[in-house]
This record gives sequence, C-alpha cells and structure tokens, in this order.
Amino acid sequence: MRVRISPQRLVAAARARTQHAAGSKRASHLSDEGGFSLVEGVTALVLIFGIMLGLFASLNTGVRGLLTGRERYGALSVAKAYVEKIRSACYPRIGHDPDDTTLPDDDDNLTGPDAAGNYVYDPDVPDTSGSFTGETLAYAETCGGTLTAVIPEHFLDDQDVGTLSGNTGDHGTYDVWIYITHVNASSGVPHKRITVVVQMNNAQYSTSSGVSDKVRISSLVYDGVAPTDPLVEAEVDTDGGSFAFAGTMYDPDSGQNAAPDLDITYPHAYGVLRANVITELGPDWARTHSVAFRDEQNEVSSPAPGCTDDADGHGFSCPSDQTAISSDDDSNTSKPSFGTDSTSVAAVGWDVSTLYSIDVGGGTADSDSTPCPPGCGSLGDNDSLPRDLHSGDGPDGWGFDYSLQPLDVPQLPLPPLPVPAITGSFVEAGSTASEADIDQDASGSNTRTQAVSRNVYSDVDLLTIDNLGITMVSIGGGSIEGTADVGTAAGGADFSGTLTISVFGQPTSIPVSPSSAPVNVNFPIPAQAIEGVATLSGSVSIVTQQGTTDEEFVSGAYTMASAEVDDWLIVTVSATLVTADDTLFDVSYSVNYGDLSAYAEGEV
Repeated sequence: MRVRISPQRLVAAARARTQHAAGSKRASHLSDEGGFSLVEGVTALVLIFGIMLGLFASLNTGVRGLLTGRERYGALSVAKAYVEKIRSACYPRIGHDPDDTTLPDDDDNLTGPDAAGNYVYDPDVPDTSGSFTGETLAYAETCGGTLTAVIPEHFLDDQDVGTLSGNTGDHGTYDVWIYITHVNASSGVPHKRITVVVQMNNAQYSTSSGVSDKVRISSLVYDGVAPTDPLVEAEVDTDGGSFAFAGTMYDPDSGQNAAPDLDITYPHAYGVLRANVITELGPDWARTHSVAFRDEQNEVSSPAPGCTDDADGHGFSCPSDQTAISSDDDSNTSKPSFGTDSTSVAAVGWDVSTLYSIDVGGGTADSDSTPCPPGCGSLGDNDSLPRDLHSGDGPDGWGFDYSLQPLDVPQLPLPPLPVPAITGSFVEAGSTASEADIDQDASGSNTRTQAVSRNVYSDVDLLTIDNLGITMVSIGGGSIEGTADVGTAAGGADFSGTLTISVFGQPTSIPVSPSSAPVNVNFPIPAQAIEGVATLSGSVSIVTQQGTTDEEFVSGAYTMASAEVDDWLIVTVSATLVTADDTLFDVSYSVNYGDLSAYAEGEV
C-alpha cells in the first residue's frame, strides 16, 4: 500500500524538530552553575592595581624630568642673558662695582678682601688647607668719562627669566652670582672672564636627589679696540726689463756666416699684502733671469745643465727659477707667521768659432717675509708686523764680444797689406736687481704701509770698438724706485732715481718722474773709418715713458697711493759695419729697463 505525503507536511515536520532542539539547548544553559571564583577575581584586581602603580610612577618621573628640564632651561636663559648683557658693555665697564655690598665673606667661592681690597674667585670650593688658585675679581673703570659698573651687584636674588628675556608667563625665579675676573695669562692680550652661576631652589633639587641645583657658564671677553690695520692693501710688481739682439755677421777671412739671436729676460719680483682684520701674505715670489739663443747659420748646443736644446740644434733656452712663499698673518689677533726661500741659476757661456763669444753670469732670487727689527731701515720699527722683501739679481755681469777678420788689402806689385781683426763688444753689462719691498708698521707716528718697486742697475756699455778705443753708448748705473706710502706720516706716491746716458761721450740725465715729459730721440752714428778698410754707421734711439701717480688724502693722511710706469726707458742701437766688398755685421739690439708698479691702501 503506498502512502502519499504532501510537501507541506514535510516542511512542518522539519520545523518542529528544529524548535525542539533549540529549546533543549536553552534549558541546558539555564541549569549550568559554572563561573569565576572569588580567588580568581581578587587576583585579577591585584594585577590591575600593580600595573596602574607602575604607570603612575613612570608618569611622576616623566613630569619631574620635564619640570627639571624646564627650570634648567630657564636657569641657562638667565645666565646667558647676563653674559650677553655684560659682554655688550664697553670693556672698562666690565667689572664689579667697587662699592658692591653683596661681596660677602661667606661666599664659599671667594676669599678676601686682601689689604688692597681684592677678592679671589675659585669656582671649586677650596681644599682643606684653605688655599685658592683662582682669579682676582675685576672692577669697573671709567668709560666715556663716567664710572658705572655694568653689574652693580655680584649677587642677585629672585631673578625672573621672563623679565630678562622680555617674555611673559610664570618662568620661576632664580638666585644669581656673577664673577668677573682677570684671566691669569702669562702672555698675549689681557682679557677678562665672565662667570655666571644660577641656582634653582625647588624641592626636587635636594641633596638626596642627586640632581644639581645650579648651572654655570663662563665666557672670555677682550678689549674690542679696532686693529691698527682694519684695511691694508699693498702690491708691488717690479720687472727688471730685458735685452734683445738680432742680426747677421760675416767673417771674410774664414768665409763663415752667423745669425745670432739673443734674448735675456732680467729678474722680476712680486709681493702682495692684503688685510681686513686677517692679513694675507702671498703668494709672493722673486725670479732669476733667463736666456734664450739661436743662430740659424750655426749649430749651438746648450752650455749648461738645466738648459734645453732646440730640436734642430741651432739654439737653446735656459729658463729662470723662482722663489715662492705664502703665509697668513693674523696680525693683532695672533702671532704672525713668516717664511723665506731662495734659489739660483748657473752662469753660461758659448761661442761660434772666432766670430763671437757670449758669457752670461749666474743669478739668484730671494724671498723673505720677516719682522724688521729697529734699525733695519727707515721702516721696521715694530717687530710684530712683517716686512715683505723679494729680490732677483742677475746676470752677475755678462758680455757679447765679436771678432771679425777683413781680407788683406792688395797693393801690387807689393805683397798684400795685412789688416788687423776688428774686435769689440756689442754689450758689456753688470748685474740687474729687481726688488718688491712691502713694509707695514704700527708704532707711534709711523703707523703706515709702504710699498716700494725698485730696480737697481749696473753700468752698461753698448757697441765698443777696440780698434778705435771708443764706446758709442754708456749708461750709468743707479737705483730707480716707485713708492706708494699711506698712513700717518706717510709720503703718498712718488718716483725717484735718475740714469745718465752718454751717447758719443755726451751725457744726458734721464729721470723717472711723472712730471718729466716722455723722450723720443734718435742720434745718428757718425761714419767711423776702421783700419782703413771698414766703415761703421748706424743710430742710437732713446725712448722714455712718463710715470703716473695717484693719491687720496683724508683727515691729514694718505689713504691710497699708487705709482706705475711701464717700459720707462728703452735704448736701441742699430749698427752696420761694411768693407768695400762685404758686410761684416748688420745688427739691431735694445735694452729695456723694465716696469715699476707700487700700490698701497689703508684706513687711518
């Protein structure tokens, strides 16, 4: 028999079974008596209470540290405020009031007063013997015609950082001790020490807390006197000049030709001093002479070590050498530093057959930046400031000689008449020295800076004919200077020195001066018959340049000066020596007497 059940009845039966299961579960929970016991509850509360105590202790320590830091910051602000206030006063006022009544006998860090009324401050409590190794208190002195101490009392109580800094708010109050002392320095510039001690009086700074209740800062103070050279500049550039020779030569007897080309650069010196509180010396140098030579008709090898041959073997060059010093001089703030250096070049000599021979002496260069003691010259009366002297010297004498042999003179039917060789020199010269001299002084009426550009020349003979016993041009030696002198009792800008030039025995004085007009003259060489077979002709030219000076004069003293001239004297010789058939030489050469440049500037 098949029973048919409708879907609705199946759903209703499933719902009934679900409700019965849920009701049974609720009934089971209601009948369960499980939970926390009393012991478990008390244990949980104890743990929570312990954690809270730890948190409160940490919070208390943090707040205490925050308050301590805030108060120490306030104490430092008070100390710094007093230090800055004291440092800003004029130096004589920085000291205690002679009538200060707060200098107590019970200050553990003070001993005194002694018979002179002085106290000694020692930041450390004296040892059991009672000895002090501290510094004597400094007292205020007159400044601007009045005697007013910058701090009237050494002890100040209930000082508020807000009042001192200008800020409002509750910053707390502090007790302040101020000690201004003379520093016990064995050398150097006298100065004072400012020490400010600030005490905090809150309970957390008890002895048992281990936290110091005081802060202390110190600062040194110097007399702010303006330095003697707040602005000093000096520069010297001295060029000794040069010699240049070019031409052709021919010896009829040997049939040999020559084309000598000689260049000699004379010494050169440079010095500089610049200061604006900090003084700079250098880089300074002095340079020796140099030699360069070529002969397109003949091979010539280098005559000395250090010289370099030209690639084709027809010449060489012997370079100059130079010194170099560079030192810093913190004048008026620390001990100056100085330096020296020197160098030299060797003599050289060479010749080409019997036509010519050349000998050039050696040379030296020296640089010296040292204090100039009293008596070393018109300057140098103050040992603490430098004298900067650089000089190049050379060649130590030199000459360029020639010897040419004309052919014998035919005199048929007699044998030919021998003709002596024609000899002499194109140039015979002594040494040339170039100097750069800077001297700075700060003593009494001689507070000044002087820069001197100086060339010192020896005698020079140009175109000497031994056969005739004559020299066409002679230039006398002498010293030529350009000076820039600034400061008290200084002389401003000026030139000095005169050279004498004799052409065919007639002397002419050539001064180096801004007031002397430039010279540009040409003297023809009168025809000179030599040994009856040769004739000399040519010309001599003298060209000078006018120097220039510039000056500034303020408040009774020179504050700037300069003297400068370039190529101030050039002497040129052009000469030809011929026979009926040959040109024995055709040359042109010149002596340039160089440049002078001196500059100085300084505040008065």
